[in-house]
Amino acid sequence: MTLREIGAALEITGERVRQLQSEMIAVLREAILSADYAGKPFVFRAEFCEPLIALKRSLDASVTRLWRESELFALIAKNLAVPESEIRPLTELIIDLLGLETRELKDCQRKERLERIIGPAGDGYMSIVSDIVDKIDRLLAGEPLGFDCFQLAAQLNRSWPNLCTPETVADWVHLCPKVEILEDGRFICPFAWLQSLEDKAFLVLLEAGKPLHFEQIAEEISRRQIERCREASLTTLKIKLCADKSRFLPVARSGLWKLTIWEHVDTRMIVEIAIEILRAEQTPMHADRIIQYVAERRPDVARNSIAAMMGEDPRLTRTGPATWGLEVWGKA
Repeated sequence: MTLREIGAALEITGERVRQLQSEMIAVLREAILSADYAGKPFVFRAEFCEPLIALKRSLDASVTRLWRESELFALIAKNLAVPESEIRPLTELIIDLLGLETRELKDCQRKERLERIIGPAGDGYMSIVSDIVDKIDRLLAGEPLGFDCFQLAAQLNRSWPNLCTPETVADWVHLCPKVEILEDGRFICPFAWLQSLEDKAFLVLLEAGKPLHFEQIAEEISRRQIERCREASLTTLKIKLCADKSRFLPVARSGLWKLTIWEHVDTRMIVEIAIEILRAEQTPMHADRIIQYVAERRPDVARNSIAAMMGEDPRLTRTGPATWGLEVWGKA
C-alpha cells in the first residue's frame, strides 16, 4: 500500500504516515542494534538481533563507504547466510534498520536510470555522490584512452577540491555502472558508450595498428556497439574523419585513413613517392627498386598495383626493360 492509501484507511494524511513510519524505524533500530528497550513494550530474542548487529559492524568496519545496490545486497545475503532473493522484498526495511540511505542516479546524457547508490545516512558524501558519478561518466565518455587514478583525481578535484585523491578515486569509480578498469589501472568507458564517433574511430585504428578503409572502420564501430543497436553512418564517419585533422589523415585517395601519430605511414600518392626517389637519384632506376621504396612507405598497397599506377602516370616513362625515369629528363 502507498502512504496515501494507508493514510486514507487510518483517516490521517500520507505525510503523517511517513512520520510514524520513520519514528517506528528509529525505535526498531535502537532495539535491534543497541539493545535499548527503554519504554518499549517488546523485546527481541538475541538470536534475532545478533546477525544484524554483526552485519552492521561489518559495514562500519569496511573501507567502502558507498555501494551500488546489487553489490550491497549480495554482501548482506552473504553475511546473513540467506539467498539474495529473500533479502530483496525487505530492501527498504533493511536499509533503514542499518542506518543507511539511498540515492537515485540518472544518466543525464543517455536519459536512463542507473543503479541506486547506498551509503550511511547523513554522510556528506551522499549529498554529492550523484554529481561526482555523473562527472566521472562524462569525463570518461569523452576520453577514449581513459584516465589513470592520478589524472582522474586531478579532473575531479577541479570541481571538488581535496575530495578525491589518487588513493580514493577508485572508490568513486566503482559506483559507476558503465566504467571498466584495465589491467594497467586505467579507467575507461566501454566502447559502445563513448561520446563521439571520431573517438570510436580513433580506438579502432589505434587497436588495428595500421591504416583502414573508412568502410572497415564503420563496420567495426557498428559491430562493437551492437548492444545499443546502432550502426555507424558512412557519410557521417567520412565527415568526422575529414574534420578532425589533429587525429586523422587520409592515405592519398585510397579511402584509407591513418592516425596522425603514425609517422611511419606515408599518406602521399603512390606516384609521388616514386617520383621522390627518382629525383633523389637523378638517374633511371629498375622497377623493383622503385617498387620496394614505395612499398616500404605504403605497405597497404599491393606491389602489382604500384607498377600499374606508375604506368598510368605521364610524369613517368620507361627508359629501358623494367627501367623507369622521369618524363622531364627526356625533354631536357
